[in-house]
Amino acid sequence: MAKKIQDLKTSKKKPGANRINIGNIWIRITLVITVLVLYGNTINYEFTLDDDIFFLKHQSVQKGIKGLPEIFQYGSLEKFDASKGIQPYRPLTLASFALEKQFFGNGAAMAHFLNILLYSLILLLLFSLLRKWIPDIHPWISALIVLLFAAHPIHTEVVASVKSRDELLSALFGLLAMGYAASAIQKTKYFSKNNMLGFLFFILALLSKESSISLVLVIPLAFIMLQNISIKKSVLYTLPFLIAGLLFIALRYRIVGNNIAGGDQTTIYQNVLYGAGSMGQLMATKFEILFYYLKLLFVPWPLSWDYSYNQVPLLNWDSYIPWLSLVLHAGIFSYAIMQIKKKPIISFSIFFYFITLAPTSNFFFLNLTTIGERFLFMPSVAYCIILVLALAKLFKTDMKSFYMPVRKNFTGYLIVILIIFSFLTINRSLDWKSNLSLFESGVEASPNSSRVYTNLANVYRIMGEKERIYQTSQVYFNSAIKNYKASLAIYPSSTLNWYNLGLSYLESGDTANAFVYSRKTLEYDSTNFNALNNIGVIYGTQKKYDSALVYLSRSYAYNPTILMAAENMALINLMAGNNDQAIQYAKEAIGINPQSV
Repeated sequence: MAKKIQDLKTSKKKPGANRINIGNIWIRITLVITVLVLYGNTINYEFTLDDDIFFLKHQSVQKGIKGLPEIFQYGSLEKFDASKGIQPYRPLTLASFALEKQFFGNGAAMAHFLNILLYSLILLLLFSLLRKWIPDIHPWISALIVLLFAAHPIHTEVVASVKSRDELLSALFGLLAMGYAASAIQKTKYFSKNNMLGFLFFILALLSKESSISLVLVIPLAFIMLQNISIKKSVLYTLPFLIAGLLFIALRYRIVGNNIAGGDQTTIYQNVLYGAGSMGQLMATKFEILFYYLKLLFVPWPLSWDYSYNQVPLLNWDSYIPWLSLVLHAGIFSYAIMQIKKKPIISFSIFFYFITLAPTSNFFFLNLTTIGERFLFMPSVAYCIILVLALAKLFKTDMKSFYMPVRKNFTGYLIVILIIFSFLTINRSLDWKSNLSLFESGVEASPNSSRVYTNLANVYRIMGEKERIYQTSQVYFNSAIKNYKASLAIYPSSTLNWYNLGLSYLESGDTANAFVYSRKTLEYDSTNFNALNNIGVIYGTQKKYDSALVYLSRSYAYNPTILMAAENMALINLMAGNNDQAIQYAKEAIGINPQSV
């Protein structure tokens, strides 16, 4: 009987425990509802931007389950455009697309729904992780941090872009890894289930996106600064994650090489830093980029899918922005060091921001883009923690009881911020409805970027090619021409843009300008097959067969395996009366494609 009474005593719950648990359930329900309100409309959106590359036109993904083995054997772009060497290696992300293709086909609705589902899970995991990292604060404080994260407009690209599944999976598995690590460190047994699960999820995070490697530093910092674990024990429990990181680096090196960025394959058009003329200019522009990231966190407007050349221009130290950025970042980092003991949560959050942004910020490694809003997905956790805790401190909030004499002011400020962020998020998500809406918004938000005009011009040109009503097609072609010219005004070295400008004129019926800009293309690339072919076709329509054959012969010589080259050589020779040559090229065309009409 004594034993039973003792069991009853020890099983008694603390006062208010049920209330907190019920509160936690409502917090989780609120988080899911918030995601549905903010992003539920994306289910009706189309595929956009790079979705073709990693999903719709990726050979391995389109094989479904049968494509899974080769997804892990090659770089993530090799089965899209036969890229070799330097490229991303994110097999788990591609595997998720392959499974989606197998069971649900190529519908955009399911792809967007899965992104919404993953984002909801990320919010729930972030809330759970905050409860483990900073258990002394009231659950509603943690909830406000996560709500701020959920509503931040900087995340719109990650949720609304199917391609950004890599960011979502990386964050999902990364949060699971950190959560299980936080539980494992509290156990006396080293090889606990939590430790092994943390190790497993960290590997999955790495296979989703390479930037997850930053967690190797985040996890021990959380042990030391948030959970008050000794340095020795923290290092010991971090070793499995370090080993996993090294194994992943070795695997990635074996498959795609040792360069994280684009190396010689990357140009100033993609990343402005590749055009830096000196070390001073390089460093000044790096600090300019860091300044933009801070700006996007605090003032997330306007937002753009692209910040390439020349939206973020190369700067020297005679500009105030690099100096301002240097002072701001040095001050923030110094503050974090000085407040390690007094304000460990704030200091940890600052370190978290710097560490998780480091792989993609261009500061240590140059990558394939100047600035990407998606790169702030995980670092923005730090911003949300700091902002909420700073407001709580300002209004003298009791972190444990959530009591304060001026609670209305605290919650009022946060509600205003949440409303503004939610409005910006919903408004921004509308831009991702289609490529046309996305690229039109890009021109408004990044008017100095050559690439935004190029992509918008491509959409208009394709619309013109598909349109059957002549007057409407002319409107589309004219819009394409206008935007190609705007792009070339910023970056005149784009051979592809010169060619597409000539092509737009050709398809609109303006052969005079088509000829001019096709010739312009050859000034930048004398072996450009399409430009040579188009000039030959123009001469052919003018019955200048000798001139036509000069250009068509050059295009054929550069690539005789292309069906169109042999076909056009056969046709023009026939029209010129060169029957023997026409028969010869016609046979070659049939050899390339026996079904060629």
